Amino acid sequence: MLTEKYRSQIGAIKSVPIRKKKYRTKKNIEIGEVYECDTTREGSWAYPFFGIVEKIYNNSALVRIISTQELDDRLVEQLQSRTVVRLNNMFVRES
Repeated sequence: MLTEKYRSQIGAIKSVPIRKKKYRTKKNIEIGEVYECDTTREGSWAYPFFGIVEKIYNNSALVRIISTQELDDRLVEQLQSRTVVRLNNMFVRES
């Protein structure tokens, strides 16, 4: 196990384990582009929907909903055609 020296508040020197750094690859999400958003596992959506990205946050994006199934129309009205979607749940729209 890899360790590094750490000085505590009282001045004692301890060896603490080094945490493994986690590397992630961020998706290339662009503002103004259309993406398919699949949030069926996490929310009350019945089907995936298409939306245009309006703003990008650290791990999510604000999406304006442009196309849904009929079962989700009620939910779109409640959300006023906007929702926040995780970047991992967004895919490039296939034409």
